[in-house]
Amino acid sequence: MERNARVCERKRTFQYLYVRSRICEKIHQRTSRHDRTEIREFGGFHMIFEGYEFDASYRPADYESRIREGMPFGVAFYLDQKYVFDENDIFLLESPKKDGIVIYCPQHGKIFEEDKKALMSQGCGCHAGNVSRMQDVCPYERTCAQSCYLKNAVYEHKDLIRKSDIAFYQRTKQGIVLRAFRVAFDFSGEKYELRRDGEMSETEWLRIFYNANRTTAIYSRLKSNYNPYSGCTTITERQWRKKKLFQRIADFNLLEQETKGTLLEGYTKYFELSQGYITDEVLQAILLLALFDTPALKEVIKAGYYGIAKDYIFSFTDEGSNFGKIIKKRCRTLKDFFEIEISKLDALTEEEKASLKTTDIPIIRRLVKADVGITRDKLEICRNHHFNEFADRCDAERLRRTLKYLNRQEIAKCNVLGDYFDYIEQAERLHLNMADEQVLYPKDLSRAHSRTSSLVQYETAKELCAKFEEKASEYQSYCFRQRNISLRPIRTIAELKYYATLFSNCSAGYADRIVAGNSMIFVAVDRRQPKKPFYMLEYNPHTERIVQCRGYDNKGGRDSDPQIASFCEQWLSFIKERKQIRVKIAG
Repeated sequence: MERNARVCERKRTFQYLYVRSRICEKIHQRTSRHDRTEIREFGGFHMIFEGYEFDASYRPADYESRIREGMPFGVAFYLDQKYVFDENDIFLLESPKKDGIVIYCPQHGKIFEEDKKALMSQGCGCHAGNVSRMQDVCPYERTCAQSCYLKNAVYEHKDLIRKSDIAFYQRTKQGIVLRAFRVAFDFSGEKYELRRDGEMSETEWLRIFYNANRTTAIYSRLKSNYNPYSGCTTITERQWRKKKLFQRIADFNLLEQETKGTLLEGYTKYFELSQGYITDEVLQAILLLALFDTPALKEVIKAGYYGIAKDYIFSFTDEGSNFGKIIKKRCRTLKDFFEIEISKLDALTEEEKASLKTTDIPIIRRLVKADVGITRDKLEICRNHHFNEFADRCDAERLRRTLKYLNRQEIAKCNVLGDYFDYIEQAERLHLNMADEQVLYPKDLSRAHSRTSSLVQYETAKELCAKFEEKASEYQSYCFRQRNISLRPIRTIAELKYYATLFSNCSAGYADRIVAGNSMIFVAVDRRQPKKPFYMLEYNPHTERIVQCRGYDNKGGRDSDPQIASFCEQWLSFIKERKQIRVKIAG
């Protein structure tokens, strides 16, 4: 009775894999009364095959729907162990070979063992949260007519992640709201670009309220995730790909976008005048807000300043944007928008106007104020982070003359102002006569800049050497000798470079740190081998501790050499005693 009840329970639980009748008959013939497993068939399905037991938990998530729709699918099962027949036709448990895995293929009714490293070399990766790991894949995936993948295998392929933005308007009691979503489809697939089900995720990153009282409110960079029914409706189409694997393609039904009777009435028709410049739905939607706040933007687009218009539109979703300080809201004409006579830009071609950025507007205003003609070359020269600082130092006449001079130099326009600014600062540091025209405007700026750079480097090195030697002299009393080891401080920068090369380390870069009083380098010498590198120490005068103690090529140290460890402890005690004596004498 118990046995029959158990069989009935297993009938209800396990009905999954189908095996051809001849395979089942073969297995029946090989079983005996000593078998440790049972074969049970129910309506063409069975649960145990050659010693392996499968249950409903192995079924794919969409198993039932695929069965109803007649869609082919396959699963190759990864097995931790396998059964074999002994000479008495009894099933015995056997583990796979080292670095091997056992796979059951329901398509062919076969069990085979493969080398795990060989499978992993196919480069199939999967992700579980933030953890990335390699995942096994059926080795017959490419050649088999049935596309099988191992149980729980979720493959990742970077080229199969598709992202897009959608935006739409939604009516509210207070007016109308713009909602923008970033939608991502993550397709799981092997490196040879098969596509399976696409997982869709949505993030609402922008929300703008156009209220009935003619005010607006914007919420950008929204962090919350939304399901597919939060604001947009998706239509899923199944399309067939390689080897009859299907993927999900989603189209969007945007909600009602009628703006009649709302704050946006009249603006939506403007897209017909944009001549296809802005085709992205999100940018079109944000443009409505920009047009509401700055009506002159319509004239900016009509005049062909597309780069400025796009920058200004994007500034509405950038919380850290300072464009509000550059462009005044509510302006209605090009003159108010640029704050200059717009005829000053007539020398620019249509292509040059389209390439202008919002950050060019302050530069243009300053050049117009100095009565400088606006050209492409002059704008490119002035797009330098030193421009405002340089313009503050000189009057309008010198600015005009300098730009004319820089335009003649055979240096890239984007770099020439930075080189000239650096040259002027170096000349002032070297106390050159800045009233001399040949100094102020050298014939060859590149050669003059190289010359002043060399002089400044020499002066800096000379000054650094003097400060280094002065600081090193303060540590002469730290010299110490114990048995065959003696220690003294580095005295010059040249000596620091020499020992850095001798010890094959990076201590040559510590000169600035030593001059600042934050460190000091000492050399420990074994007097039995004075020319051989022994140990180099870095001492911190603030903490009165040894920061590091290293031998040649940064090897060894106090942890591995008891002799140098004992020496360092004695040296630190020696320094401490000398300081205490000095305090007593001073008292």
